[in-house]
Amino acid sequence: MFRVPRDAPWWGLSLQGVRRYHFAMPSLVLEGAVACKIVGDVAVMVFDVPRWEPRHADALFEETLALGPPAPHSLIQHLGSEPGAAVRRRLVELQRDLEARHPFEGKRKVAVITHSAMTRGAVTAWRWLSGNEGMVAWAPDDVEAATDWLTDSDGIAARKTINTYRACHDVLAPRRRLQARLVGEGKERNE
Repeated sequence: MFRVPRDAPWWGLSLQGVRRYHFAMPSLVLEGAVACKIVGDVAVMVFDVPRWEPRHADALFEETLALGPPAPHSLIQHLGSEPGAAVRRRLVELQRDLEARHPFEGKRKVAVITHSAMTRGAVTAWRWLSGNEGMVAWAPDDVEAATDWLTDSDGIAARKTINTYRACHDVLAPRRRLQARLVGEGKERNE
């Protein structure tokens, strides 16, 4: 059985002369705090950043672009803290620069998966006020609807996106278990 070496770039895999444009597992970037993988036209990114700093925005773009060409659509979820205003501003600047260098055809879509009803409401309000229909916030239970929206109801692409989303969670699971254990041990010491 052919196994993909972990250090193989996703765009350069070859099996019997046939190029394969995928990789087996999501990549970890930003010191292991972000799992990401591009599947079709969707970049799936699950963030577990404990505390965002402006330097994280630059490192995130630098490291993810080193993995391969950007995707026009995104499915993102923040498991740790959400970026503050300064970091969000820097992320927007970097995204605008990226789109100027690598223009996407059609409208760009971003699906934000969040437990926070307040964040979902803020994204909805922004959409209404700006008239920009390219960003929608979804509850974690609605990830299937989010992937249908991102992939224009292409069932195969939606299923691949959901599987990638779950794989990103799986890659981050050991890190999250370790953090939970360390927090639990810290509480026991303080009691």
